[in-house]
Amino acid sequence: MFRRKSIATLAAGLLSVAALAAGCASTPLSDVHQILTNAVTAMSPANAVNAGTSSATTSPGNLQSVHFILDAGGQLNFGIEAATPTPAPSDTPVASAADTSSPAASPSSSASPSAAASGSQSAGPSQSASATPTATPTPTPTPTATPTPTPTPTPTPTPEPTASGSLGPTPTPLFTAIPIPLDKTHAEGDIDLVNKTAHIIGALPGLPDLSGELIVVSPYTYSRPPGATNYTLGQDSTLPINPALPSGPAYLVQQIVAIAADSRLSPVLVGTEQEPTGAAYHIRVDLTPDVVNDKLGSSGHSFGTGSLNLWILHDGFFVERMVFTTTDPSFGAAAVQIVMSNFNNVAPIEAPPAIQIEAPSVPSTAP
Repeated sequence: MFRRKSIATLAAGLLSVAALAAGCASTPLSDVHQILTNAVTAMSPANAVNAGTSSATTSPGNLQSVHFILDAGGQLNFGIEAATPTPAPSDTPVASAADTSSPAASPSSSASPSAAASGSQSAGPSQSASATPTATPTPTPTPTATPTPTPTPTPTPTPEPTASGSLGPTPTPLFTAIPIPLDKTHAEGDIDLVNKTAHIIGALPGLPDLSGELIVVSPYTYSRPPGATNYTLGQDSTLPINPALPSGPAYLVQQIVAIAADSRLSPVLVGTEQEPTGAAYHIRVDLTPDVVNDKLGSSGHSFGTGSLNLWILHDGFFVERMVFTTTDPSFGAAAVQIVMSNFNNVAPIEAPPAIQIEAPSVPSTAP
């Protein structure tokens, strides 16, 4: 009896310790920067080399797969950097012409006074010659005026150096604001970074070329526009942004979280809220163009000010939802929301049936 009682007491003590440890482990964090730092680690794309081995892990820090839903509205003005319209090849010849003409111009200026002087002298002796018919006028021949024709063309290059010099002060970076309408933008799909596969269906009415369905099974792509029944076969190397690679949208999401964690900003922990996936930290931070452009490696005219709201799960520190809004007159007025789920638990993505894949067109060999 005593033995049973002691065993029960020991078991109750162990359960108490386990409950206490579990309670400590699940205690919400209050340091907003620590929450964001953990989220950056959790949203880091998986290592494609080790993720497919037996040592692969689904623990935070290796984002292997995710399901996402993107919705957007409004309009954003993206600053696209353009090269200055100064023709570089023409600058060098103009500069060389200016260099060669400048020495020639200096003799011309010195020669013209001498010619004028010689002309005045020749005119003077001609009058004195009429008075005294001596042989003195003959040593000053009129051919001395022959240098005057050569300097006369040289003053024409002088406006060219001034024109080329005026190109210097013009600012080299020029930016053109490209408005991108986002109304009724919607995209949904799965991304598997381990197997380099992705399946996305979406529509961006403002840019029709970005609407339709895309399946990526490396190294192939299968795409079809809205309403089509067959897919077009392609290569994933031709995609401007490959969603199946860690350098694609997954990296962009991680960088957005890294922007919020930047020490130059002041994120605010709004509190804990219940999301569909579980309890989440709600964090709000006001973004500035300098921090955004530093993290994304873009020009200073590409992004404006805005507000970013993040919902980061207590369990795993994955970003369950992010909402970006802006009313910056130079950047636009828009709202973008991304909701993520099924972290590291996405179903396998496979190529469509062969009957739905159009055979690639073969160029005719007929003469």
